[in-house]
Amino acid sequence: PTHAMLAAAQTAKLTSKGDTILAQSLVSQMLPMLPRDAALIASRPLYWKQPYFTRKETAFRKAIQAYTDNIDTLTNQQLVAYRGMLLQANVTVVVTPPLPPKAIDTLSLRELSRAGDYTIYRISE
Repeated sequence: PTHAMLAAAQTAKLTSKGDTILAQSLVSQMLPMLPRDAALIASRPLYWKQPYFTRKETAFRKAIQAYTDNIDTLTNQQLVAYRGMLLQANVTVVVTPPLPPKAIDTLSLRELSRAGDYTIYRISE
């Protein structure tokens, strides 16, 4: 989808080697096709079956991806848990549809850019 590719391309431009990206599924599937220096938490479901990570690491990556894919339905308590997961995974950039102010505050996000149907956020320290 064009909107996901636009967001992926913009994310690749805005990130650098020290960044770790967590993006909603469609965007994360596009990012491996683009030159970028930043690490990526997840990309395609096919890769979950490959022995790249331990079972524990794979389970964690699936869980954090599920939170990202369903971010618009998370409760306040889930947002707090998600924030902890982002910190644990050293995520610095999150790509999602535009979020409401409450989620932005809870997750300590700062908007970097908008592209397609997505907003690219940097996590504040």
